[in-house]
Amino acid sequence: MENKLRKHRKQMTSAEIEYTEALVHGITDWRSDVCRGHLIRRGRNFTHEQMVNACRTGRVIEVNSLGRILMRDDLGMCVVISVKDRVIFTAYANHPNDNHEGQSMDIYTFRVDVISYLRGL
Repeated sequence: MENKLRKHRKQMTSAEIEYTEALVHGITDWRSDVCRGHLIRRGRNFTHEQMVNACRTGRVIEVNSLGRILMRDDLGMCVVISVKDRVIFTAYANHPNDNHEGQSMDIYTFRVDVISYLRGL
């Protein structure tokens, strides 16, 4: 298992958030074929359209050192994606109002400029 570093939305500047969301929202050719089979086997029957909607309208929650981004839409649909490969890796539902107030920020140690990082992918 690869060791990944993560940067949370709370640690990002407004410019990093705006850049990441504009980048993800602008991609139109998302692939979810591999992810869908995996999700169905786990009892999560999300449609391609639901996952793409989270990509097109969601808010960035975190960026990690594996080149992946976690997005969550207003309905609580969460997707982990790769902008480089235009692939949705996984999806899950989270309550739309869950703001993870008690979540420890200790795991978020990725200290990069997200804009430069994503441009380099």
